[in-house]
Amino acid sequence: MLSDTDNQQIRPNLGTTIYEIEGYAGNQILVLIGSILIDKAVGASVEVRQNKVPVYGYGSPYYSFAADGQVSVAGDLTVAFKESGYLLHAARHGHNSVRRFEASGSVTGRGGTRITTSYEDAVGPRVLLKNVEQSMKYRDGLSNNQTLEEARKSYDDELRSLAALPDDEFEDWAEAFEDVVWHGADRDTVSRDKMFSKNLTADEEITDRAIKFHRRLDQYPPVDIYLLYGDPNHPAANHTVRKILDASFTGQVQVIEANGQPVLERYSFIARNFV
Repeated sequence: MLSDTDNQQIRPNLGTTIYEIEGYAGNQILVLIGSILIDKAVGASVEVRQNKVPVYGYGSPYYSFAADGQVSVAGDLTVAFKESGYLLHAARHGHNSVRRFEASGSVTGRGGTRITTSYEDAVGPRVLLKNVEQSMKYRDGLSNNQTLEEARKSYDDELRSLAALPDDEFEDWAEAFEDVVWHGADRDTVSRDKMFSKNLTADEEITDRAIKFHRRLDQYPPVDIYLLYGDPNHPAANHTVRKILDASFTGQVQVIEANGQPVLERYSFIARNFV
């Protein structure tokens, strides 16, 4: 509203309700398994369905109430294929983290003893989202009592030493590596039978040796998948999160076409709930 001298007296939006109209695009959504960012994820879908049975009274054309039935949750996760077993480390990390949490029950942090979840790790203030490769390098560095930079240097030194090997020694190394890839076994116990290992159980910790012999994601116990909408590190940005509880992978599809498009791999799963 304006006065006779064209000076604004009352704000035009005074007394009105302002609604947030900002939504999310697909490229603003992050996918995590546990607390590891799946940076190669290019798509995901989830469907939740609960069967309901109508119950009719005698002679009634309309049902009186709907009886609750079974709940089914299913979906798929699509990633840009980079290397074999790309998601195995993330599944192993998520499973082992849950096992350690269940064994301890709680951890001590700011404010005393509290329950921690992967969600808090994922959306905590100013969090660094580590992807699969960063997490693997970090884990390898810690397992050898090395810093991350020391682990990277050791890896680079190993590559340089391999490049300097004589042809016959390099051929021996390459054949040993192929034995692991094609037969799924250690160098000293090459066996094709390891290619047909049984699924891992939920009560065991997944070791480096186990991950060599279980090369399909459907062989792994259930994991939690998080969908982060918006930027959790930006306090002014809209952001929220949803969680797929106990997702069990049931299969995978990879289609290779000679059309220049990236190779995609789609993992189907069932879950207990989507919250």
